[in-house]
Amino acid sequence: DLEKSKEMVDQLNLKEHTFFLPFLLSKMKLIHYYNLADAVIDQFTLGAYGTSSMEAMACGKAVIIDFDIARYAPYFKELPPVLIAKSVEEIYLQMKKLSENKNDTCEQVGQKSREWIMEFHSIKNNFDKVIELCQGCLS
Repeated sequence: DLEKSKEMVDQLNLKEHTFFLPFLLSKMKLIHYYNLADAVIDQFTLGAYGTSSMEAMACGKAVIIDFDIARYAPYFKELPPVLIAKSVEEIYLQMKKLSENKNDTCEQVGQKSREWIMEFHSIKNNFDKVIELCQGCLS
């Protein structure tokens, strides 16, 4: 919820360090903002990552989301290196952790995130699998 997020930022005195993106952006502008960020805070309602998280990880950014490990563990050989938060308190603690150790934590998690995306979501590693699946559907 955008309004609750803005209230939390105000309460934590993080307004000068936080930027809320406009509702509609071109892909290039969005990637520009990802590259300016130290970390990206995505969604806390689905328990999964979506396109925004994947794009941020591809840009080498630490991502804070609600991720349901139990639901997705059977499908991944390695879980995504996201910082998990399920409540306002946990979001705050993850933000605090990143801000106190920005050079270490943000960069380490960001690097691991990029490596994970390239391993599990890059066209290089998945093209043949997709073609095989499509051919199976056509047979």
